[in-house]
Amino acid sequence: NHEICTRAGEGYLRFLHPVLATDGAPPACTDFLAPYTVTVAGQAFVVIDTSAAEDTCPAKGCDGAPYAAQLAALAPPPGSWLLTHRPVWGIKQTGMLNQALQEAVGATGGRLPAGIALVLSGHMHILEALSFADGGPPQLIVGMGGTALEHAVDRKLDGLTVGGRAVAHGFTRHRFGFVRMEPEPDGWRGTVVSAGGHPLADCTLRAGSLRCR
Repeated sequence: NHEICTRAGEGYLRFLHPVLATDGAPPACTDFLAPYTVTVAGQAFVVIDTSAAEDTCPAKGCDGAPYAAQLAALAPPPGSWLLTHRPVWGIKQTGMLNQALQEAVGATGGRLPAGIALVLSGHMHILEALSFADGGPPQLIVGMGGTALEHAVDRKLDGLTVGGRAVAHGFTRHRFGFVRMEPEPDGWRGTVVSAGGHPLADCTLRAGSLRCR
C-alpha cells in the first residue's frame, strides 16, 4: 500500500521500501515503484504500485500503459497473489473501478499473467469479494482496517459486469475489521474478523473461485 510522496511518502519508503538504504540514506521517494515479489513459506506475493492509477478515466482517457508494461513483464509462479493498493475490479454502490487498471489488463490480452490466483487490494474502505464467471483470478478487497468506512454497497453483485468480467459471486461487509487467511490442502480459508475479534464471515479460495458467506 505505497503512500505517495506528497503524503509522507518518504517515511513510508524509509521503513517499507524493498530496496535497502545506501550509506544510511533511503532511496529517493518515487510515486511509481517497480514490481517486486516476496515469497513466504512457498507462497509468492507479487506487489505492483497502483497508487496513482485513475479509478475513473478523465475526458482525455486513462494512462494504463505503464501498468500494462509491468503486467506484461511479470512471470509469477502458479498460485501467486497479486497485491495492489487499488483493486483491478471493484464495485461501489454507484459505479465501478479501476478503469486505468482494467485498460492495462485489456492491453495484455484481457487477462492477468498466468500464475496469478488472487488479486488482493485495499483502497475501497469496505470488504468486497468478487468471483468471476470466466474462472480467472478473483478479487478480494480488504479496506476496512483503518480510516472511515465508505458507503455500504447493498446492491446485488451477482450478474454485474465490471471491466468486462461477469460476477458469479459477490459479497460485501460494511464493518471495521480484518481478514485472516489460512492455507488448506486445496486452497485457502479466510475468516473476516471484526475490530472486536468476532468472526463476521467465512471465505474459501479455490482455483478461480472465492466464495464468502
